Amino acid sequence: MAHTLSLPDCSIELADFLISVVPLTEAQELEGMLWAAENWVEAPLSVLIEQQGSSCLVTPLPLHQQAGFSNIQVFNWQSRPEMVQHPQGISSVGEAVAQFHIATGLAELPAGSHEVAEFRWGQLLELCWHKAGFAPGGSEYYLFPAGIRPIHFGGLRANWEQLHVFPATA
Repeated sequence: MAHTLSLPDCSIELADFLISVVPLTEAQELEGMLWAAENWVEAPLSVLIEQQGSSCLVTPLPLHQQAGFSNIQVFNWQSRPEMVQHPQGISSVGEAVAQFHIATGLAELPAGSHEVAEFRWGQLLELCWHKAGFAPGGSEYYLFPAGIRPIHFGGLRANWEQLHVFPATA
């Protein structure tokens, strides 16, 4: 299912939001979480999108309303809504990492706790709370599209390769 998010500076088109799932058989269920941790895949996440002024509130539908989860165990279910928006006080990857560093309270950020990936639309920053030593952890995502203010996606994931960011038209 395609989604469009509208922000003041741009619109974002993406095929799907994603969630980590593990295809399970009854025998594999008995092997426990070690097997699951090594065999997860990405699956589409059904969401409700509400425009709220200059932001978009993205809420995952309840687990029982997710399509295709019949023989699949959700690996990292998060049902909390996420606000997709232009963050205040962040205009660069360095500023987002510095804010993350302050939030952790750590003297030094562990290796791998933040990673930048390049895409045709710009850069994606992943801040990994688990790799910074926090449990249960999870990741937080910032998009840095070329020529557009940064966009905070919170813990929402998407197929970043297929994401499109378009400047707002006047």
